[in-house]
Amino acid sequence: MWLTVKEVAELFDTSDRTIQRRIKDFCEGEKYVFRCTKGKGRGGKQYEILLESLPQWAQDKYNGVGANDYISDNEAYKRLGKKRDKAIIKYNIVCAYLRYKKENHFKGKQQAFIAKHNEEHPDSTITKRQLEYWCRCYMNGGLLALADNRGGQEGKTRITEDMWDVFKKLYLRESRPSIMACYEITQEHFAEQGITIPSYSSFKIRVRKIPEIVVARYRHGKKYYEDKYLPYIPQDYSDTYSNQLWIGDHHLFDVLVVDEEGNVFRPWLSAWEDLHSRMLVGYVVNRISPNSDIVLDSFARGCYTHGIPDEIKIDNGKDYKTYDLFNSGFALSICNTMNIGVTNALPFNAKAKPIERLFRTLEEKYCKFLDSYIGNSPHNRPEDMRKLNKKLKNKAMPYKDFLKFVDNMIKTYNSSYHSSIKATPIDAYKSGFAKPMRYVADEDILNAFFMRTTKPIKVSRNGIRVPAIGYYYDDTRLAPYIGKEVYARYNADDIRKIYVFDENNDLICSAKSVEISSHKSPVTMEYIKELQHKKKAKNKFVREHLETDITIPSVDEYVNKKSDRFEDVSTKGNVIQLTPVTYAQAEKMKQEDENENTNTAAEKVPKKENIFNSREADKRIAEFYKQAGGI
Repeated sequence: MWLTVKEVAELFDTSDRTIQRRIKDFCEGEKYVFRCTKGKGRGGKQYEILLESLPQWAQDKYNGVGANDYISDNEAYKRLGKKRDKAIIKYNIVCAYLRYKKENHFKGKQQAFIAKHNEEHPDSTITKRQLEYWCRCYMNGGLLALADNRGGQEGKTRITEDMWDVFKKLYLRESRPSIMACYEITQEHFAEQGITIPSYSSFKIRVRKIPEIVVARYRHGKKYYEDKYLPYIPQDYSDTYSNQLWIGDHHLFDVLVVDEEGNVFRPWLSAWEDLHSRMLVGYVVNRISPNSDIVLDSFARGCYTHGIPDEIKIDNGKDYKTYDLFNSGFALSICNTMNIGVTNALPFNAKAKPIERLFRTLEEKYCKFLDSYIGNSPHNRPEDMRKLNKKLKNKAMPYKDFLKFVDNMIKTYNSSYHSSIKATPIDAYKSGFAKPMRYVADEDILNAFFMRTTKPIKVSRNGIRVPAIGYYYDDTRLAPYIGKEVYARYNADDIRKIYVFDENNDLICSAKSVEISSHKSPVTMEYIKELQHKKKAKNKFVREHLETDITIPSVDEYVNKKSDRFEDVSTKGNVIQLTPVTYAQAEKMKQEDENENTNTAAEKVPKKENIFNSREADKRIAEFYKQAGGI
């Protein structure tokens, strides 16, 4: 079917003059079919355009197919919203190109137009592919086709609230499932109800709009959310002074070491930091998990070299809250005898313990450069270290070398510039005293402060048993105190001897253990605990070989069943007569028994059972020999 210019203008929602002026451009650009016929017009000619050569949307509009879905350029301009500006820019470029083609008739018009446009608009250059695509879109769909419709129409979504609620319930959890996994479950959930949900891309785009704070809370956990997003009260340390407050904590190094026995492990650091100067005042490196003795050892080393603090802030672990260390409720605890205030940090709150920032500094600035560094998580572990620890023995750092490294590392940290205090920690510590340092000059007296103290122990006739050690200690001077409660104090570095005090904290005597007092070298608590650990491990290994639910028969059942299958030695066959006289005597005795049985049967006496086994025969023969005086 051939259409007039006026009819085509109505389809394209433009003027007749525009169609007449641009008909050649339209037709040349898209290869529409047109013809010239006699009629009204300039020169007695008029254009007619073949309907089937027009864009599909124009044919549908003319034929009334999907008329409600057709959008004119004027309607599209109103509906584009935020995408309008970019669509208009493309529209202007397409129109300028079509005019340029009409005005110029040389070869390479397209490349010339692109070069001209890019020179005039260096901030919005175009390519040949873009220009051809835009022209094709406009000719097939008008202005609306030039809009970027990725992500759907502006301001509209096909995801209902019910769909989104189900998806969020799956997605916002700490196991962090993937978007695809959540989408598939959501899709299956609504498919059972006969509902088709939007595409995966629609959900993926909407996931990006979930606030980061919500994702942090439900996909990373409460601690991560609180540490990163919740407000906190900044602490001002400018008014503090040296030795006013020490902070204690443990840290597991992200480094593998190997001891002399070939055991590969990550060592522990138990340390104390002076809050005012950020100086590390006391520390201990250990191969075993921290305990109360290690806490006391690290604190004692700090007090030996840097005096006694006024207050301390400690973790909530049981190794710090042991009754005789920093427990203000126990009169003989170290904090009470040394007049030290105690504060417990908030559980699982890194900001409450600034020493954790110090640990991170040690790892970032020094430990990461060691060859045996393994990262703080499996995800951050170096690729060449992703093996079992025992298989990394050759790469692990010798434990003795690591102890020297830690000592030098801490000295380096204490003497390096700290950005928070604008000085080195050691300089800030030396100049930060607001009052004289509390210091115990006599080392023996200071040692007495750091002795472990037991809870009240009742004296028995065997002396007193210290639960933490597991041995009895006795002395003759404890005899008057049998049945009474006393306290024991001991040095964790040498437990061969303890000191016993009465309830008034007066010294009674020193007592020794028979089991370990004969040792020439000191016996430490660490050695005892390691020995107990080895005993438990071996006992567990032995018990595992008998721990079974299988029921076994008793020995009585066993011998009964075995005896049923027993066959005695057969005496049939060739028999050798050892003593002919004995055989003759046995025949006579047998004949005598038969005669006796015959007589008793006449008297209605029950016949005796003739049991003539080898043992009974032996007894009769022996009796016969005795009467006859031998053979």
